Amino acid sequence: MDETPHLTLAEIEETRDMIAPYVVRTPVHDWRGREIEGLLPPATRVNLKLELFQQSGTFKARGAISNILRLTPEDLDSGLAAMATHVGSTCCRLPSSTRAATTARCG
Repeated sequence: MDETPHLTLAEIEETRDMIAPYVVRTPVHDWRGREIEGLLPPATRVNLKLELFQQSGTFKARGAISNILRLTPEDLDSGLAAMATHVGSTCCRLPSSTRAATTARCG
């Protein structure tokens, strides 16, 4: 049985609009050249979404922000802590009493 969640285009567009104020709009590069064309079947297109231009350097901010914005007020009452495990990661804590985020360099 396939338990993979299926998203609609409307849900994707809603999420895009919701997170837009918090993420950088990153370019899409159409990768062409003899090197890649020699590895793939004819007429295959390779598109690269250049998420390295996010402030975090990764696509992870999109999912994290989407999930945080969907939390209920009850969920947020206990506060929020987030952490990434890559080198030079940033930690964020959102205390429930102030709703003001603080960040610190980890490791």
